Amino acid sequence: MNDVDGSFPLVSDKAPAQRPGVAERLTQILDVFASGPETVLLEDVIRITELPRSTAFRMLNQLVSLGWLIHAAPGYRLGVRSLTLGTGATTAHDALRNAASTPLSKLHIGTGAVAHLAVLDGPTVRYLDKIGGPFAETVPSHIGKKLPADHSICGLSLLSTLSPEQVDTLIDGRSGRSPLWEHPSLHGTLHRVRRRRFMAFAPASRSHMNIGVVAAAVPMPDGSMATIGIAGVGLENVERFFGHVVQAAQQTSQGMLAHTA
Repeated sequence: MNDVDGSFPLVSDKAPAQRPGVAERLTQILDVFASGPETVLLEDVIRITELPRSTAFRMLNQLVSLGWLIHAAPGYRLGVRSLTLGTGATTAHDALRNAASTPLSKLHIGTGAVAHLAVLDGPTVRYLDKIGGPFAETVPSHIGKKLPADHSICGLSLLSTLSPEQVDTLIDGRSGRSPLWEHPSLHGTLHRVRRRRFMAFAPASRSHMNIGVVAAAVPMPDGSMATIGIAGVGLENVERFFGHVVQAAQQTSQGMLAHTA
């Protein structure tokens, strides 16, 4: 009772602030990865979500154990489950990532460039993996990122494995027209890529971001294609890396064949 007039105290109609539930806190953490850089530090998660350090650390480890994140010291990045959720990815992509894991690592070590694994997803190219060590952040790609296929060297490698009619269907079915390629120019470029056995490249001097790229197609047992490539700031004499990229593509293809045998 109220000590002043003997009446009961009024009950406030303002609900007390509720502690965020587990699902809300996990969503807050995953949102950091969806909009941030490829690798996120624990301190970044704490700063953005305003979660206590112990809570953030515990939940990050839970997400790692469940496959939503990967612990990539000194930080974390999206894992396979985050990549495949709602993207139409199949178990074949899991097998592809496994088959490409060692070739990608060797490719990065052998060239010093950032190594990528990508597939065609409708009119876009989607990155399935990226290995670059301390140089990874110098190339603005990340796992799960999509780009119009005719806007990227990896995409050109993949498009070159299709017939001109299939390419037209993909490009025309996309809203808008590519600012980089008109159809005659695109088909001429793809013809040259086909003559190089599905290898596409561009030196850094042809990129407004000063990034040189080489990509080669990876035949899959089911007849589809993936692509493996490297990218690096200032990478100009890209021809010297052709052998490295082709070897990584062949090793990945052989790994996929062994998986299905």
